Parts: sequence; structure tokens; C-alpha cells
Amino acid sequence: MLSAAKLIAAVAVIGAAAHDYFPAESPEYNYVAINKMLHSLNTVRGPGEAYALYDWDNTNVFGDISETSIWYQVKNLNFRIQPKDFEKIFSLGYTANTTNVCFPKGLNTPVFPKSDVTIAQLIQTTARDYANLYQAYIAPTYKLPVDTTASLSGATPGHAACGGDLLPGNMTLAQIQETTVFNNFAAEFGALIFNWENYGGADDFADCSVFAGMVALPQALVGMTKDEIHALMKGSLRFNLNAAIGSKTFTSTENKAVTNDYPTGIRTFNGQEASMRAMHDAGMGVYVISASPQEFVEIASTHSGLTYEVPQDHVFGVRFQYTADGKFTGQLVDNSTYPITWGPGKAWVTENIIKKKHGNAAPLYTSGDSNGDCAFMSLTRDGVVMVNNRLKANTNCIQKFYEKSCQFYGSVEPETKNQYIMQGQDKEMGSWINSGWTTKNGKDYSSATSAACDAYKTFF
Repeated sequence: MLSAAKLIAAVAVIGAAAHDYFPAESPEYNYVAINKMLHSLNTVRGPGEAYALYDWDNTNVFGDISETSIWYQVKNLNFRIQPKDFEKIFSLGYTANTTNVCFPKGLNTPVFPKSDVTIAQLIQTTARDYANLYQAYIAPTYKLPVDTTASLSGATPGHAACGGDLLPGNMTLAQIQETTVFNNFAAEFGALIFNWENYGGADDFADCSVFAGMVALPQALVGMTKDEIHALMKGSLRFNLNAAIGSKTFTSTENKAVTNDYPTGIRTFNGQEASMRAMHDAGMGVYVISASPQEFVEIASTHSGLTYEVPQDHVFGVRFQYTADGKFTGQLVDNSTYPITWGPGKAWVTENIIKKKHGNAAPLYTSGDSNGDCAFMSLTRDGVVMVNNRLKANTNCIQKFYEKSCQFYGSVEPETKNQYIMQGQDKEMGSWINSGWTTKNGKDYSSATSAACDAYKTFF
């Protein structure tokens, strides 16, 4: 016979709606807020009006699926770029005379502060090593045309003296990975592509920052078909779900050496998957708006063991053009009809595409983690705004959502009728924790807010 306590618990479970949300690693306050929203849908939205918006990287997973894909791609030399096109592609349209707040000297801007290596120099040395690897492995592996002139043009006596002799065409991938040419390419390519992605440390919202930050990494996909990009992402997801959270470091052996750290490891946030399922079961539309490429997010949100189930027409990532024969170009689609899905672009997609599917109603639930998410999170009305606490400083707009989660703890914001909730994480383990505070080492915790925010401590 069940005890009284167990009987009450059993009745509570039986009485719970199918869409109720009970994630093990979330503070009780957070999941109570979401369940309250789910049970009040009919009072705040008409039929078909309720919907939820999620960012992807560092919101639905720990880590960034684009950034972690780069080492996986380099490790496997999974490229389709012709050597003759390499320098043009990775110049991102810049010349020595193209200057802005991100790259004040154009291609003559130093790769790192106080570095004597310019972007132009790094592009040249990286292109040379890529051509060597292309001729020896990439072209025969992927049945691509060999441009002997391009492959040989960068090979000099000085290059050979650095250990960069032309590679024979009969080496395995494992053998190539042990060569100086591969080591130098890994260091140089990572330094180049992540330098572009970090837009010289300029303000996140500068036009040149948004452009470089969103288009740099996808240039590595140029020449691939959509199926090949999907296959790359499936492989990268499996690799990085199993990889340690950390980095893989390479330093080149050139006279002007560069070092690069490739980020590795992603982890699923099971609580986010559970909330998606709960909202879908409650009749809400569930959408992802991400600054990763469309092709990456539509795989991550539907495949590869992550078990998230978001229809592909509910996924909005950065979109690029393809050639007539189906090859990825690295060129953005027309910005006037579809913007870069970061910051204001996420709000544009919400206002001009998603809202129209839901009676022009505002989003009822939004979830994000960084400056690129502030605009669409600010559109929420009558519902819940959930921010992943990554300990961002108050110079970031996302930090205001930490503050609101503390300021309106136990209440709603009068102007928006929103409840704000903050989800903490263990950054060392890559997991949510039962708190709104976050730790980097499992010992020291912070809310990253100006107020004490003690209500969110929960267990320490």
C-alpha cells in the first residue's frame, strides 16, 4: 500500500498535463514559471498564436556548432576549395585599401595585437600549405581537379627548409597529420579564420563585425554541396559530443610563427530539449533563430542523436547562395529579403516571417545567451524570457536579462507582463545546474549581476 506522501505524489503526477516540464537540472523556480505559462496559453493567446523562439549555440547546446566544426573539418582535410581561389575567398572582399573599425589597415592589419604578421601575409602562407595538402590528399580523396601550377607556386627553398616540402600523393590522412605542412596549415588556417570571426575586437554591433563574424567560418564550406555540408555537420556533432571541452593548439614553424587554439567539445542541454517538447505538446510553435549557417542548424536541430525535433521550415540560420550546379558559394543571400540572423536580423525574422504565421502575436517564450539574442528576446510579451547565464559583463546587452531575472524574481515586469528566468551552468562540465548562478570550476559561483540575487543560489 502506498504511503500518504507517495499517494499524493502519484496523484500529482497523474494530474499533470502531458506537456508539463520537469527538467532535473533546472531550478524549481524556472520550471514552475514555464509550466505556469503553458497552463495559461488560452488566456494570453488566441488559437494558433502562441510560439517560442530559441537561439541555438550556447543556448540549446554548450558550445558553438560552427566553431567546433572547424577543427573537425581541418582534422579530416574535408575541403572542396580550389587552390587558385583560396586567397580570394579568405580575403572576404578586403584589400589593403579596404579599411573600417574592424580592420583599420585592411589586409595589412596585424592578425593579433602587436603582431608583425598581417592578414595578407597569413593568407599567402596558408594558401601555400593548403595547395600542398590539396594536391597530396584533398584532390584525390574528393575527386577534384588538380591545379599543378597553383600547388607548386608557393613552394620555395625557404619553404622546404621549414619542413614544408611538397608532399607525395600516396600518404594516408594519418601520415599527413604528422607532417610539418599539416601542422603549419592547422595553425595558420585557424589563426586566419578565427581572426576574421573575431572582427579585430571591434564593437559587436558594427556592420563590419556582423559581416565578418557571420561569414568567416562558412567560407570553409565553399565548393561543397548541401548534402556534403550536412554530412560534415553530422560527423562534427558526433565527434564533438564525444570530445573533451577544451581546445586543440597548433603553432606554426614559420619565421613569423602563429598559434591557434581550436575550440572542441559540445554538450546538449537536456532541459532545453525538454522545454521544446513541452511547448510543442502544448500546441505552441517552436522555432530556432541562429547565427550559425542554415545548413548546420537544420541538422543539429533534427538529427545526429541530439533528438531535438524542430521542423526545418521552423529553422532560421544565416543563408548563403549556391551555384547553378548546387555548390556553396560563401556569398550571402540578398540582405533586403533575408538578413544575417544575428542581433537585429533575428528580430527582423521574428517580425516579418514568424509573427505573420501566428496572427501577428508577439513571442510568448524566448531563450538566448549573448548579444546577438537581445533584440528578439526583447519582443517577448505575456510570457517567459529565459537567459543562459554565461557570466557576461555589463558591457553586454544580454547582461540586462540577468539583472531583470533578479529584479523581477517572484513577479512579472509590469510593462511587458513577462517573467524573467536565469539558467546557470557548470562551464567546466558543459551542463546546466540547479541554480541561476554559474561556475567555471565547480567551486566559485557568480550571478554576474549588480544585485546579490541570493534567491537564485539554491544549493551553495
